[in-house]
Parts: sequence; C-alpha cells; structure tokens
Amino acid sequence: VASVHGLSSAARVTVRQRVERIAISGDTVVRLPEGEAVQLVASALDARGFRVRGRVPRWTSADSTVAAVDSAGAVTAHVPGHTVLTAALGDFAAHASVEVVLSPARLLLESGDAQRVPAGRPVPPPIVVRVLSQSGRPVPGVALTFPPDDPDASLSPAGGTTHPLGR
Repeated sequence: VASVHGLSSAARVTVRQRVERIAISGDTVVRLPEGEAVQLVASALDARGFRVRGRVPRWTSADSTVAAVDSAGAVTAHVPGHTVLTAALGDFAAHASVEVVLSPARLLLESGDAQRVPAGRPVPPPIVVRVLSQSGRPVPGVALTFPPDDPDASLSPAGGTTHPLGR
C-alpha cells in the first residue's frame, strides 16, 4: 500500500518460481547389494536454490534389468552391473550412478560332508563350499573360516577366499 497526499493505492505482486535445475539429495553414486532397495529424493530448484513446489521430477533407469526406479525414487537392485538413474523435469536433469554388487547370502556344501577320519590324518576328499548371492550367483573374493566344533581339533587350512566360481 502506498499513499501520497491522502491518495492511496495497493498492488499485489506475485512471484512465480521457475525451475532452474534438478538436484538429487545425498550421494549421486549408489552401491547396492542385489535385491536391496534405497530411496532417492530429487527436487526441482529455482535460481536461488529453493524448492519449486508442485514440480516433481520424473525418474528413469538407463538399464532397469540392473536397477529399477519407481516414480517416487525408490530404487531396487536386480542384477550385478552399473546403470544411471535420471531425475528429469522439462529441460533439466540430474543423474545418479548405481552399482549393483553381489553379496553373500548363503553357503552351499558341494563335497566333503560327514567325513570321519582318525586324528592327524588328512580328510580324503576336500571340503568344498560355494558362496552364493541372493539370486544364486557365485560370489568371488569372500573370506571364509572353518572353526572346528571341538576345541581340541584343528583344520588346515582353517579358511580361504572364494575364487570366481564362489568356491
């Protein structure tokens, strides 16, 4: 409201925010074990960095077989690999890199079960286990130890690291 010599006038000023960029909160490099999920949040921002209300970016995945993303930004890791997720609105976009990795979920005893040998003698067929992921894929590079149930017993070797087939 302004007044001069007893005269007054009022004006209404409306400021409309314009989207100037898209931002993804948190890390833009995401590493997930297969089968896991994480929530990403993308926002449309104006030139001063304030959120533009009512403007919601649209999510897409470059490879939804590796990781899929829904309209709310919920990411689900499917198979090992890399993909890029994009949050876009109009001419603006932001990206997040996703790496899906194998994660040990279970052990499979392949051979050497239920063997009995006299103390000090080697076990004829070796004990072989395979480390598998949630989807049943072999997981390489996992350190394993085999503690004996009997405190007076020992194993040699007492452990190892899985090779590319998860053994």
